[in-house]
Amino acid sequence: MKVECQFKGIFYRQSPTPLGSSISMAELLREVEAVATQTQRRTPRLLRESFGLDFVPNSVLIELLKQLHQVTNDNELYQLSGLQLLNPQVSRNLPPPQFYEYKFVSYGEEAQFSLQPDDRQIPIFPYQESQQEGIYTLILNSDRHPNLSPQLSEKIWKEAIETWENLEDSAKIDYFLTSISGAARVTFSPQLSLTVELAELSSSLQQAIQFLQKREDKPPEDIADLVEKYRCDRQIKISHFPNHLQPQPSFSPAQKFVIKRQYHNYITQIINKSAEFLLISSYIIEAEDVVEMICQKSEQLSQGVWILTDLRDEVIDRIDSQVESRQQLPISYQRSDQNKVRCLRKLLGTNTHKLQIRSGKFHLKTCISEQYAYLGSCNLTAGSLKRNLESGMIWRNTPLHSQLIQTFGHFWDNHTQDDIIVSGNVLTLRSIPRPSQSQIISNPQLLNPRQYYQDLLNELREFRGNIVIISRSFRPTPELRELLKLSQTQVVIDSQMNSQDADFNIRIIDYCHAKITLLHDKVAYIGGVNFNFSRRSFDLHDLMYKTTELQEIKQIFNSLTNQEN
Repeated sequence: MKVECQFKGIFYRQSPTPLGSSISMAELLREVEAVATQTQRRTPRLLRESFGLDFVPNSVLIELLKQLHQVTNDNELYQLSGLQLLNPQVSRNLPPPQFYEYKFVSYGEEAQFSLQPDDRQIPIFPYQESQQEGIYTLILNSDRHPNLSPQLSEKIWKEAIETWENLEDSAKIDYFLTSISGAARVTFSPQLSLTVELAELSSSLQQAIQFLQKREDKPPEDIADLVEKYRCDRQIKISHFPNHLQPQPSFSPAQKFVIKRQYHNYITQIINKSAEFLLISSYIIEAEDVVEMICQKSEQLSQGVWILTDLRDEVIDRIDSQVESRQQLPISYQRSDQNKVRCLRKLLGTNTHKLQIRSGKFHLKTCISEQYAYLGSCNLTAGSLKRNLESGMIWRNTPLHSQLIQTFGHFWDNHTQDDIIVSGNVLTLRSIPRPSQSQIISNPQLLNPRQYYQDLLNELREFRGNIVIISRSFRPTPELRELLKLSQTQVVIDSQMNSQDADFNIRIIDYCHAKITLLHDKVAYIGGVNFNFSRRSFDLHDLMYKTTELQEIKQIFNSLTNQEN
C-alpha cells in the first residue's frame, strides 16, 4: 500500500555560499556552443530553441556569434554553410555551477525537511525571492518516513489504513473495477489518498474482482456471497447477447441498395416497425429525435435494444460535466458534444433491462430488427440522417439478415471494451477485460477492414476496367495505388478532404459520407469503411458487404447514375 499526504506550507530558497564571479556573454555562448556540439544541435535555430535563447532574435544571435569568433562573414561561422551547421567547439571547463539550497516547512511546522535542487515539486521562484507558498506531497510506503517524525508518520499511516479497512467489501471491489490502472486509488480527503494493489487484498476479494471483470453469470460458491452483494449494492446487470434472435420468417426475402441524402425515413422506419428487438451500432450518437424514438420503442420490445458505439476516454472526457480541463473547441464541436451528452444520458436513463449499451472501437453502422437489417455508412447524427450523401444495403429475411444478427452478437460478446455507468453528473467507462481476439467473421460477403483491404487487392490484381470509388476520404496504400492506376479509376470524396492527387482525377462533392467501391460489373463493396487504409483503420470494428451478383451490381450502378443525375 502507498499513502500520499499533502502538506501546505512555505518553500525556502537560499544560497550556500556566494555564487562567485559572473561570466561574460562570450563565455556563456562558448559553453552553449560546446554543449551543442556534444548534443548535435549545432545550428542557430537549435541554439535558440534548446538553450533558452529564444528571446534573442536570430539575426542578433548570429551577430553575437560573429563577434565571439571574430569573423565578419556569416559563412565563416559554419562548417557546412548550406545547412547552417556551426563549427564544432570544445568546453573551456568553467567552474561547476553552485545550486541554491531548498527547504520546505509546513504550516504548524509538523513537517520540515530539506529538498534536492532538482525536486520537481519545488515551485518557480521569482528573481531574488526567497520564499514561496505551496503544497508538497510525501509518499509513505510504511508507518515511517525520513522527513516526518515517527509520531506523525505513524498517525498518517494508521488513519489511511484504518479508513480503507473500514470500507465495505463492495466499495473496495468497486474501486478496482472502475480503475484504469489495475490498482485502487482512494481519496479520503484533499490531503490524503491511498493506493492499493490487487495482490494486497484477501484471496476472496481478489477472486471476486477477477470474476466480475470477466462478466460471467454464476460465481463459484466460495465467493458467491461477495459477488451477489456487490451486484445488489451496485445494481449491476450482466448482459449477454441472446443467441436466439432471428429474422421474421413470414416475410418474403428482399434486399435493396440505397444511396441518397435524407436517410432519416429509412432508419426511423426500421425502428418504428420493429416488434421484437433492435440492434444498433453507430460511431456517433447525437440525433435526439431518433434517440427519443429508440427509448420509447425499447419499452415495447420483448428482446430489448442493444447499442454499440465508440465512447473511449477522450470522448467521455469531453462530454463529462466533471472534467474541468477542457480544450477550447470550435462551436460546431461544442454543440455536437452537448447533443452527445443529452443523447447518452437519455439512453442510460432508460430501463436497463430493456436497453443495453456498450462501447468499443466501433465504426460500424447498423440498424437491425426482426423485420429489416441495414448495413452502411449512416450514423445516428443529424448530418447523416438529413444532409450527407449516405449509402447502404437493406435486407429482409435473407441469409445476410441472419448473418448480420450473428455478427452483431459476435461483436457484443467478444469486442466490446466498456460498460457505461452514470452516477449523478459523472460518466464512467467500466472496463470489460478480454483476451486478445481476432475478428472472425465467417461469411465471405461481410468483411472487416483488414479483410476488405486484402480482398480488394486480390480482385484488383486480376481486374482491368472502370472503377468507381466513393468515400469520405481517399488515401490508398502504395500497393493499392499502383493497381488502381492500371484501370480507369473515378474517385468521389467529400469537399472538406484533400483532393490533390497527381495520379487520379478526384471529384469533390459537399457532405459525402457514402462508402462504395465498384469494379465495373465484377464486384461491389458497400458499408462503413473509408478508402483510407492504415493500422488505425484496421483496428476499428467495421464491415463492408461484398457482392459479385451481376443483377445486384447493375442495380447499384443504376442507383449511382440516377444519384449523379
